[in-house]
Amino acid sequence: MIIKNKQYGLVLITSLILIFVLALAVSSNIGGILIDEKIIANQKDHFIALEAAEAALREAENKLINQQVEPTNTLEDGTKVLPNGAAENENDTEAWCLVRNDDWWQIEANISSFTGASSPPQYIIEDLEYVQDSLVRGQQRDKVGRNFYRITAKGSGGTSTAKVILQTTFTKRY
Repeated sequence: MIIKNKQYGLVLITSLILIFVLALAVSSNIGGILIDEKIIANQKDHFIALEAAEAALREAENKLINQQVEPTNTLEDGTKVLPNGAAENENDTEAWCLVRNDDWWQIEANISSFTGASSPPQYIIEDLEYVQDSLVRGQQRDKVGRNFYRITAKGSGGTSTAKVILQTTFTKRY
């Protein structure tokens, strides 16, 4: 007895349809995966810039902490200290640190020792004001008070497109 096997290609057609559906599903997910990769890369770049700016802030604070005498326009180690209002411009409608270009930062700012970013972070120390303590009524015999400083730091990420600017106020008695 001879059995004839007749195949009409039904398995082949079904397999091709399943492969096409799977290929379509994979190709539609690739776009989402590429967008996710870009988002993750941008977040990493931003975090590097944030870390660089925070490191510059800490470095400037440590320089003020280690300063033994009240500075005039430089600290003992040669770090620049700008007088109150020197960084600001009356015509600026935004905060001065957002308006100033890279050339201005290169001239006026101090460069941090942080490594790991596309460019080293920079910081500016501004001498805001001296506030005399007034705990005693009447005339005070000694000049006792605190100096207030504003520290502004600018950090770049792994690329030059990611930038973070941070500010803090620091006080110290001399």
